[in-house]
Amino acid sequence: MAGIDEFYIITETGNCIYSKSRTADIDQTLFAGFMTALNTFSNQLARDNLNAFSLGKSKYFIVNANKLLFVARTDIKEKEKSMQKTLEEMQEIFFKRFKSDKFAGKWDGDVSIFTILDADYARFLLDPEEKMKSSIW
Repeated sequence: MAGIDEFYIITETGNCIYSKSRTADIDQTLFAGFMTALNTFSNQLARDNLNAFSLGKSKYFIVNANKLLFVARTDIKEKEKSMQKTLEEMQEIFFKRFKSDKFAGKWDGDVSIFTILDADYARFLLDPEEKMKSSIW
């Protein structure tokens, strides 16, 4: 399983509706705006969604689904195929709990409803030692 340091779910309008990090927190609004702008730029320039990019010692992976961006920050050495599979699994977890029509003009903007995802996503954000322990036990 891929090692995720940070995970975000961002609407197409640039709102971060869910985030989880095992490192220092960053400004979610700034990050969500940056990711949305980068994805829009990629669509304008290449007529395709951005799937991954590197920045410093980190790699960011992105999956687009139902007008949402699922974004994970990992170590730069993380394998793209493995991470894309992990993000797709995380996306499936999200849509099992929240149907895609939830965001089609009916959602009131309350992001606290997404805290239920913490338990579902916790295993994806374990540090390497915790992952080893959980796989053994």
